[in-house]
Amino acid sequence: MFGEIFILNNRGCSVSSVQQPYMMPGGRLRPAFHWGRRCVAIILLFATTTPLVVTSGLRADPLGLGTHRQLGLPACGVYRSFAFPCFTCGYTTSLTYAAHGDLVSAFRVQPAAAVLAIIMAAGAIVAGYALVFGIDLVPLARWLWRPMLVWVVAGGCLGGWICLLYTSPRPRDRG
Repeated sequence: MFGEIFILNNRGCSVSSVQQPYMMPGGRLRPAFHWGRRCVAIILLFATTTPLVVTSGLRADPLGLGTHRQLGLPACGVYRSFAFPCFTCGYTTSLTYAAHGDLVSAFRVQPAAAVLAIIMAAGAIVAGYALVFGIDLVPLARWLWRPMLVWVVAGGCLGGWICLLYTSPRPRDRG
């Protein structure tokens, strides 16, 4: 199993530093059930699938901004006041396109949100695997949480916003 290390001691009993498995009939090892690992996996699964499920029921705004209005949220105050999109403008539209399988349109609207949608889909797969097999996700989180990765993600979000500044319609263009 991925992430599990089984060591047999001199009596043929399994000993593992990751978790204590038990011997099944036929000599196969079966990992012990850990609620904590599965609770973390459930939380990650809901956190990654909820935005994609919610946006799959929306219709993407053709101009790239305004899809969030279908959720009952107000129009962007920065966009109305200053005639340029805020840092998060286009995320709902891009996630909606990605949830419908149109990644090209998702990248066109907001590149950072399209990458976020791909990361959420991959996170849902990892969380589902961890939920089924009881894999500990904490070492993966520790490995991913590095200062350089945080700077790369922040730079990607900034780059997506700059792309949006150049491609978004002005308020007078929206009618």
